[in-house]
Amino acid sequence: MGDFNINLLNYEDCQITEELINTVISYGFLPHILQPTRITDHTATLIDNIFFNSNEFVATSGNLICDLTDHLPNFLIINKLSWQQAM
Repeated sequence: MGDFNINLLNYEDCQITEELINTVISYGFLPHILQPTRITDHTATLIDNIFFNSNEFVATSGNLICDLTDHLPNFLIINKLSWQQAM
């Protein structure tokens, strides 16, 4: 997870963003934050990210609404699959 300062919403328009996503995915990681994480009066960007790469877990993720900072706090809740769920 991290604040990469690369706007993932620009995937189709920015080569650096495309390279980051393609590299991360090539190692089996998937982005779990999919909505903007920094919202101002004029822009909305997705620059705070959480990537996760396990098939043994079910993950729930998102952003929290908070007025303390201009970046929305992110979360990732990880639940281990039971043997019966994996089958």
